[in-house]
Amino acid sequence: MNVPRRATLILFLRSEEEDDAQYEQMGESDQARNPYELNSRPIISRENPEFREVALRLESMQESSGLASIQTPPSGRTFRPSMMALEKYGLVDRPSRDSKYLGHKFKEHRHAVPDALNCGLWLSCLDPMTTVEELFGVIRTGAVYALNITPPQDGYPTAAASVYFMAHSGAEQFLGQVNSRQGIIIRSSRIKAIYNKHGQEQQSNLERTRVLRISGPAQEMTRDFWEKFFERRVDYQLSHIMQRSRNGGRRDMEFGFARIDGQACSVKLAIEAEPAFRGIFQVGYGKDPCDPHGRPQ
Repeated sequence: MNVPRRATLILFLRSEEEDDAQYEQMGESDQARNPYELNSRPIISRENPEFREVALRLESMQESSGLASIQTPPSGRTFRPSMMALEKYGLVDRPSRDSKYLGHKFKEHRHAVPDALNCGLWLSCLDPMTTVEELFGVIRTGAVYALNITPPQDGYPTAAASVYFMAHSGAEQFLGQVNSRQGIIIRSSRIKAIYNKHGQEQQSNLERTRVLRISGPAQEMTRDFWEKFFERRVDYQLSHIMQRSRNGGRRDMEFGFARIDGQACSVKLAIEAEPAFRGIFQVGYGKDPCDPHGRPQ
C-alpha cells in the first residue's frame, strides 16, 4: 500500500448541480481557454507536450491491437472538468461567499433533515493538522459519500469537518463511536460529532463509490501519471492508493477520493472519455474500505 501525499484541505463542498449552474453561465471562449488543461477536450495527445510521450506509446498499443480503427459509442454523460478545478487554474472566478457558511450554497436553504434520516455529521475539535486520509482511517461504519475538512478560522484553534455517509446507519454508528466512553482520537485530540444541520438523506444510487479501480499495462500504471491526469481534470484529495500486479503484464491501482460527485465520478467519466485510453485502460468503482460489509480483503 502506498502512503498518499498530504491532501490539500479545501473549504467548498460542491455538487454537480452547482457546477452545472455555473458552467452554463460561462461563455464558449472561457470554456475553451486552455485546450490541454481544464475542459472536455482530450488531453492525452501527441500535440500536448505534457503527455506527448505517453500518448505516442498508447497510440502504438492501439494500432498494434487493431483498436485504433474501432469507433466506440459515446457514454451516456459527457465529461466536464469540475468548477473547482477551473477555479484553481483561474479559468473562472471563485464564487463569493457573503455568509460565514462555506459549504454547498444550496444547503443553506434546504429544509432540515431529521436526525433519524440524516446521513451527515459535523466533526469538531480536530487537530489543525488532521488530514483527509487520517479521518477516513478511523471511519469503519459505512461507505462515505463526501468528506470535507475546514481549517481553523474565526479564532477557533481546532479544525472541523463535514462527513456524509451513503446511508444513515453509517452516520448513526459513527456518531455512537465518537460519543462512546472510548471515543475516537486523532493526533491526541478526541473528536466531537453531531448531526450536520446541513443534512442529507440516503443516496439514491448506492452503486457508485468514492473508490476507483483502474487496470492497464503495468508500465503505464504509475502514481505520477494518474495524479497528473487527475489534476488536469478535477480538484481532488486522496484517502489511499493501492496497487496489485496481475498476470499478462497488467496492474491494478485503487484510488480512494474524498467524495463521489466532483471527484471519483468525474475522474471515471474523464478516463472513459479519453480516446487515447480506449481499449488500454479499464476503470470501475471499487469497494469503500470505510464500509465494514464491503471492505476489500
